[in-house]
Amino acid sequence: MERRGKTSSRKRGIRAGAASKRTADSRARALLATIRKLMAAGFATDLGLANELNRRGLTGARDGRWHRSSVRRMLTRLHRLTSAHGGINSNLAFKPVADVRAKALAPTIAKLRKAGFVSINAITQELNERGIPTPQGAKWHHTTVVRLLTRLGLITLGRGRANNILAQKRAADARAKALASTIRKLRKAGFVSVRGTVRELNKRQVSAPRGGKWHSGTVSRLLQRLDRLGRVSRSQRRR
Repeated sequence: MERRGKTSSRKRGIRAGAASKRTADSRARALLATIRKLMAAGFATDLGLANELNRRGLTGARDGRWHRSSVRRMLTRLHRLTSAHGGINSNLAFKPVADVRAKALAPTIAKLRKAGFVSINAITQELNERGIPTPQGAKWHHTTVVRLLTRLGLITLGRGRANNILAQKRAADARAKALASTIRKLRKAGFVSVRGTVRELNKRQVSAPRGGKWHSGTVSRLLQRLDRLGRVSRSQRRR
């Protein structure tokens, strides 16, 4: 009798656990459309989602408030439910959270690069100075910016020296392209010599690739790279 009672208790526990899981899955599915809209609106961090869900009066599990941890569990559950392996419904495809967060930051990165913050160190520093947190709500570091830019397809990381050199070359090309419109505007305004371009870039506080000041050498290399990329005509170049 005692063994039978223990077996029955174990079965009840299993059934209760399964029922709790089904309930949690159902809650996550019901929130899928809302989470997509919030992420599209720029609420891409765990904390940002938690705050916005609470502001809208949407309760979490057990009718409680949302926190980072509960949002993270819900996102993990949604990813499992909507993945191909979950077999729920291909129409519910839920992009990996990191991809959605990176996409939400893409306009900010584009603006920084256009303003001349094109090196990893410069982007890191400017994101922190503007008080823009990482998706986890922390400060930016070299590695987190590298992961973000890689996910956005702005840089390519490789293995070995040859691939690293190629990655550096691509990054330098991307930096030059980001500065092409600025160089064209300066030339239109009459700043066509290397020295004149150096003075005006520094006067306008346009950061050099490594976040420092411009010099004749860095401007010359920039113009050569833009010339090779076809962004600035040779006939426009004057010393």
